[in-house]
Amino acid sequence: VTVTLKALSLAADKASAAAGDVSFKADNKGALAHELVVLKTDTAPDKLPVKDGKADESAGTVALKIADIAGGKADTKSVKLSAGKYVLLCNVAGHYQAGMAAAFTVQ
Repeated sequence: VTVTLKALSLAADKASAAAGDVSFKADNKGALAHELVVLKTDTAPDKLPVKDGKADESAGTVALKIADIAGGKADTKSVKLSAGKYVLLCNVAGHYQAGMAAAFTVQ
């Protein structure tokens, strides 16, 4: 799954994957540093509680985090995911509130 991070936007090339090992490529096309968090939660992508300028990750279970992706760089990591609803988000302060989140489903 390729997740493109830009100036305060996030878009995944797939909205779902099969349960099991899933590879995420966080591709930062912007100038700002970003991160990719894969959060298992039943909460809608735009309804996570916010604390100290960030989405409260305790509203779900963090399955994967790729931190400190500099502008123009990419990083890839794999994780074993179980079926359920997830939110893909950038949790650099202020970025989640600016709309850097997307729904993701594992079947």
